Amino acid sequence: MMNRDLPVLPLTVVVLTHNEERNLPDCLRSMAGRVGDVHVLDSGSTDGTLAVAREFGVPVHTHPFTGFGQQRNWAIDNIPHAHPWTFHLDADERMTPELCAELHERLARDPPEAGFFVASKLILDGA
Repeated sequence: MMNRDLPVLPLTVVVLTHNEERNLPDCLRSMAGRVGDVHVLDSGSTDGTLAVAREFGVPVHTHPFTGFGQQRNWAIDNIPHAHPWTFHLDADERMTPELCAELHERLARDPPEAGFFVASKLILDGA
């Protein structure tokens, strides 16, 4: 389990959304108090996605979706980042305590790498 005494991650997280009103609250809650800079990049939602982001106090940016790579690159180039490292999440993904702990460990070493691959962990019905 994550040590709650760890400082907030010096990390900018960009959450990609499109009609994610149902998933976004859990995604944002998974980062509350753990991540220092969170943004939503929306691609034209017509549900309550933007209202959810604003309720959580998360800045919302909009850009038409043409592909995941293009959307993430647009975020890097156009969203002001408070930190040098950026992490991309989709609204149906979560920042687990274990992931936060590992990110703390990695970033504390001031890594020379330009990026990391983070394997996903599929959880269905809590297992």
